[in-house]
Parts: sequence; C-alpha cells; structure tokens
Amino acid sequence: MPEDEKVLTALYDRLLLRYVVEYIKNDGDFEEMLKRCDGYTPKTRITKDELKIINNTWLR
Repeated sequence: MPEDEKVLTALYDRLLLRYVVEYIKNDGDFEEMLKRCDGYTPKTRITKDELKIINNTWLR
C-alpha cells in the first residue's frame, strides 16, 4: 500500500461520520452538498448534552 494511502486509512478509521461523494467538479457544489437533504433521517440521534457528556468522558 502506498504511503499516502496509509495516512488516509488511519484518518478514515478515526471518523465516525462517513458520507461517500464524488469529486467536487464546481466550486459551489461543496456548499450545496452540505445543504442538501435527500430525505435522510439518521437512525441514531444524539443531543448536545449527550455529546458533552461523551466528550468529557473521553477527556478524562
């Protein structure tokens, strides 16, 4: 495996949110992609308070 792919693999393993997209062809497409909603509803939801608790647990 080439060295640059090893770095990307290490990063990929640490991300909890993954969204597979094609390469960005136009400058405005990235912002549009982030705003787009295709009716996707996540199965798991977390509140800000729950996220703070998790974050504090990991920081200990």
